[in-house]
Amino acid sequence: MASDAVHKRQIIHWLWPLFMRTHKWLYGVSVLGLCGCLQGGQPTIAERSATPQRSVYVVNPDGVRRYTVEKGDTLYAIAWRFELDYRGLAAANAIVSPYTIYPGQLIDLTVQHSSAAPAAGSKPRPKPGKPSRVPPKSAPLPSEESVDWVWPLTDTPKVLFGAKVAGGGSSKGLDFHLTKGRRSKNVQATAAGDVVYAGSGIGGFERLIIIKHSADLLSAYGFDGTLLAKEGQRVLAGAHIAAIKNRGAGHSALHFELRKKGKPIDPVPVLGKLPS
Repeated sequence: MASDAVHKRQIIHWLWPLFMRTHKWLYGVSVLGLCGCLQGGQPTIAERSATPQRSVYVVNPDGVRRYTVEKGDTLYAIAWRFELDYRGLAAANAIVSPYTIYPGQLIDLTVQHSSAAPAAGSKPRPKPGKPSRVPPKSAPLPSEESVDWVWPLTDTPKVLFGAKVAGGGSSKGLDFHLTKGRRSKNVQATAAGDVVYAGSGIGGFERLIIIKHSADLLSAYGFDGTLLAKEGQRVLAGAHIAAIKNRGAGHSALHFELRKKGKPIDPVPVLGKLPS
């Protein structure tokens, strides 16, 4: 019996250091794994688009693209996202002014006549519930020829229209960077118009504002920061519509676009001489 006890103590004495080393190694791995979950590893990606990318649109067997309206959408924002003229989109879906849409409504993205109006005898789509967002009601806008333009920021844009961007595409507008040390800056409306969308951003920005300046011309401002203009509000040229944050060196603080009949155009000939 005594020899058995001695033998057991010898085994424990031999195994104990191995057990301690293994225990410390497992503990270290656990701690590192926990730290990785808390601080490192794959960061959480915030979806900043107006609607989740996974359900942008569906393609039916007949090849027709259809988009499902979600809460907060407007016809202008949907048209902007897919580079369509809002009037053509309305006509394709028998939606009449003031372009009220509803969550759950299917929007046909097949637009053939961008400036067409809904036919007189067309019937509006069923109304599944409360409007996604009440469209603005305002007096007619001035003609395109009478629109006076100003720059959204006094800074010189870092990326111009048509410049090559990551992913192999080209810029559809202008990108502005804030100088080092400046935490935020106010953005100006580039011309008088109606704010037809002010809400969740598209293309990597938290916020998006769309202003309608004439029947054909709309401007958009993508940024992180605070909305200073409300949907349905009429703004004047130079009015402060947003307070944008500095996203750091090499990152755009404001993405600005102009679109005519739904298609991006170069803003510089419209706005005038580049700010110095």
